[in-house]
Amino acid sequence: MYPVANYWYYVKRVYRILTYIISGVMMVKLLFNGEPTFLRAVSYFLISFLALHASYKLQLIFHDLGRFIFGLLSGYRFGYLHLFGFRIQKENNRLHIVRKRDKDPIHFLLAPSETDFKNFPVRLYLLGGLIMNTLFTLLFLGVAFLFPSMSLPRFLFLQYVFINILYVLIYGMPVQLSGVRTDTYNALTIPTDYRARCAYFIPKLISYSMINGIRLRDMPQEWFYLPTRDEMFSIIHSRLCSYYVDWLIERGKYTEADEAIDYIYSLDDYRIRNIYTTEIFLSKIFLILVHTKKYEQMKIFYSDAQKERMIRYGSMITVKRTLYIIALLYEKDQEKAAYLKSVFLASKSQFYPTEYESEMELIEIAEACAKEEQIIQ
Repeated sequence: MYPVANYWYYVKRVYRILTYIISGVMMVKLLFNGEPTFLRAVSYFLISFLALHASYKLQLIFHDLGRFIFGLLSGYRFGYLHLFGFRIQKENNRLHIVRKRDKDPIHFLLAPSETDFKNFPVRLYLLGGLIMNTLFTLLFLGVAFLFPSMSLPRFLFLQYVFINILYVLIYGMPVQLSGVRTDTYNALTIPTDYRARCAYFIPKLISYSMINGIRLRDMPQEWFYLPTRDEMFSIIHSRLCSYYVDWLIERGKYTEADEAIDYIYSLDDYRIRNIYTTEIFLSKIFLILVHTKKYEQMKIFYSDAQKERMIRYGSMITVKRTLYIIALLYEKDQEKAAYLKSVFLASKSQFYPTEYESEMELIEIAEACAKEEQIIQ
């Protein structure tokens, strides 16, 4: 159980290659079990290819479903369950079902007890995904032998079994690769690592509080802090950086927020490229335009690379807000700003009321700055 000097990206690629090899070997064996005609080969290839990618989706669905079920059994509080475009959400102690688009077929929010999250049971929750994957592997293995030898149904079930066995073995290893921790690694370390426990569960508590109408600024202060230098290279801790900066901004502590961002960007080897660093970059732009007025920094922080990232995460409410403020204060394009604000306002129903309220306040602050500049001119 030690960090491994490797890249998780390559592990996933090796896993994919192995699954293609296994699926290919099984398909060839099935094909030559009968007359290997061209039409039969093409049809078997298409079926195998589709079944392979369906297996990947099933793995993720079973994994998340397992964590959800075992999380509820462990006493976690239900926030929401998003399943195939529909979200079951608890609001004011009542369940609501709403239609909500999402690229993932399933994801959920469960929060530990707010008063005792430091000692809350975590192992069953963290291992629930692997447990569920293992159970379905055994189930599919049993179902496969209900069909005749070398038949197409048996091939499809066995294909899932062999692919999922690799998945369980690889993701069940207790290792940390390039800042990414496996579930088994988390299950072995988080119960005894207070800092890791906080980093893992505080974001869930924050999200749970937000869907229940609580703003960041009104949440417990101990939830918001800047991780240490070493912790920032772990994705499990990096989320806290953006939450800490957002919390400072919501409380009007702009100077502290700016200093925190500058410290994060001063780490030359800080290279976690995910949605959380995008959030920090968006906060920096807001502070430049509204607080420090160091417009020369926009050439650095509003580069072509950052513009591409904003396009990639264009559905985020923070991106919509930032684009509007840039047009208003930096580009000074009133027509463009008016259009971008209409886009922002039209997206209100897509986000939590607390999220929208927070972002609307930042927009009002930016608009006040724009009026001051007009008066001075």
